[in-house]
Amino acid sequence: MLPDSANRIRAAIEEAVQGETSRFDLPYWAQQAGDVGHVRQVSMHVTPIDQAGAVARIAISGVDITEHVLARRRAEESEAQASEAKAQLELALVSARQCHRSCVLRWPHGGPEGSQTPRDIPGRPERARAHGGRDPRRRAVSITATR
Repeated sequence: MLPDSANRIRAAIEEAVQGETSRFDLPYWAQQAGDVGHVRQVSMHVTPIDQAGAVARIAISGVDITEHVLARRRAEESEAQASEAKAQLELALVSARQCHRSCVLRWPHGGPEGSQTPRDIPGRPERARAHGGRDPRRRAVSITATR
């Protein structure tokens, strides 16, 4: 058992002696024969059992919730990725609406191969400008296209 987990269980037992019930989640170290071991999560429930108002016994139970915790983390990561994708899509839609008449494209390192002339830009705009800095590694190409 991990030191902080052992301390938390001791505290819960002391609370149970005073008649209080505790519920909490904590990590524990699990190791089987031939296994290097790993940290798992357990949901603990410590309950005093009394007879006529006096604590006679303490019931301690724990349920391994590692898979539940991992599934919850994966769901949170998935929700964060979906939220980021939604934000990017909304930005792309706003940009597309604004680019109805004109469009500005920027990319690092001079852009994709073969994109050196206005003819290579989708829609063949009538005008295109490339702006570059002095350092070609940091150069960004900005193409303003209007029809």
